[in-house]
Amino acid sequence: MEIKEYTFNPGAVVLNYAKVSSPGRPLVLLHGGNARWQSFESIIPDLAPTWHVYAPDFRGQGKSGWVPGSYRLQDYTDDTIVFLRHHIHEPTCLFGHSLGGIVALMVAAQYPEGVHAVAVGDAPLSRQTWHEHLLQGHARIAAWRDLCGGQKSLDQLIEILKDAPIEVPDKSEPVPMREAMGEDAPVYAWLAANLYQSDPDMLTAILEQHWNGSLLDSLQTVLNFARTMTYNGVPPVVEVVSRTYQTGVKLSQKAMAKLENRFERLPGLEKYFVRIVPLSSLL
Repeated sequence: MEIKEYTFNPGAVVLNYAKVSSPGRPLVLLHGGNARWQSFESIIPDLAPTWHVYAPDFRGQGKSGWVPGSYRLQDYTDDTIVFLRHHIHEPTCLFGHSLGGIVALMVAAQYPEGVHAVAVGDAPLSRQTWHEHLLQGHARIAAWRDLCGGQKSLDQLIEILKDAPIEVPDKSEPVPMREAMGEDAPVYAWLAANLYQSDPDMLTAILEQHWNGSLLDSLQTVLNFARTMTYNGVPPVVEVVSRTYQTGVKLSQKAMAKLENRFERLPGLEKYFVRIVPLSSLL
């Protein structure tokens, strides 16, 4: 058995994919978020005698091209449908893990004549489950985004990952991955390679999904969301200010002049686009 890699351009981006040729029915394996087709490398040898296996890298991941700003679920779905139409000329079976599971179902719904069957593993399929999944992993995804795209070497990524916190069943608090998995666990090199090849904007798109479809219908919901908006892994300080301020108060020119030192106004739209520089940045 030989796994070969190829490229395919559906129009918006060049996609990388692996293939194992055999006389069996076609099977397309769709990996999870921030991963690569190699997620399935250990099971492909078992599948190859029965299936004609295809395993693409999603856009922005693995060896596929980057398309900043275009990492919607529909974008992955469109790429997959075009791939099926160009490479597989009979109804195919799809297996999707996590993100790949969601995409597999969307492909089946939008291109039913090209899909024979769908199998889904560990995918958040309801809006509530998707929201909970993103809420729990928000800090980790934000931290991963700051490591993606070759910003660190593979060796640096491995050492950073060893110190990354992970929850374990018998501990009340997260522990470093090296404590839970040891120093030489293969997961470090695997995750490092995923991060090294992924577009940071792909993870930004996942973080933005943290808000999408959620109803901000209570003060507590808004506060909980705001507290998850980390930057470089640092959470914000979120407080409710219930004080009622007097309206119609005007500052003197002298007082306003002091504040202007903290204002950065957009030329041409000075009254409407104002960035207020924190006091700590001026000290």
